[in-house]
Amino acid sequence: MNASTSARLAIAEALQAAGLPAYPAGMGTTPLPSIVVQPDSPYLEPTTVGKGTWRVNLRLVISVQAFDTMTSLAAIEDLAESAAIALPAGCQVQSLTMPSQQSLGEAQGSIYAAELVLSAVATKE
Repeated sequence: MNASTSARLAIAEALQAAGLPAYPAGMGTTPLPSIVVQPDSPYLEPTTVGKGTWRVNLRLVISVQAFDTMTSLAAIEDLAESAAIALPAGCQVQSLTMPSQQSLGEAQGSIYAAELVLSAVATKE
């Protein structure tokens, strides 16, 4: 398995083990609340030439239902903090982006979302 897939799966599994609603990739319809592991840019950076070790840059997209602003922001903050604590060894959190309200269309309504930016060191298995 390649390093980036291994990192995404390990992170999603660690978050799920902590009782968080995490997914290793986006889905057609993602339940709310959710934490989806997605690539960031640059996605992969070599750390050791010839050894297959990479720094994998990721974003945990945290989405919650759009209740009133205070409730939605508190839910995002709680999920972000819990996710940061539950990350496996080798992960480094860099920032949490500003939460914003996003429309999913008239039929689906709105959500609040923010992204926890992080990197992980991974080796091809």
